[in-house]
Amino acid sequence: CNNNVYVELNGNNPDSLRKTALSLGFKNMRADMGNNRYWLSYETKLVDETFFEAYKKLTESPWVLSAYFDTYMEVGLD
Repeated sequence: CNNNVYVELNGNNPDSLRKTALSLGFKNMRADMGNNRYWLSYETKLVDETFFEAYKKLTESPWVLSAYFDTYMEVGLD
């Protein structure tokens, strides 16, 4: 995976997600299809233990219905 996470909100309040995501080290929240789906980018491109800890905390927040890693089909150097 890379440093992006796809999140589906449990409701329509993106401000709650934005506040939590920023506190966990995510940035650059981009809206996707509909009004409750967003892409979040982690502050660093390095996917390490801190990224997975932040992802876990993000999924435990009450307004996140689901979250998925952005994955590559063919890995290439960035």
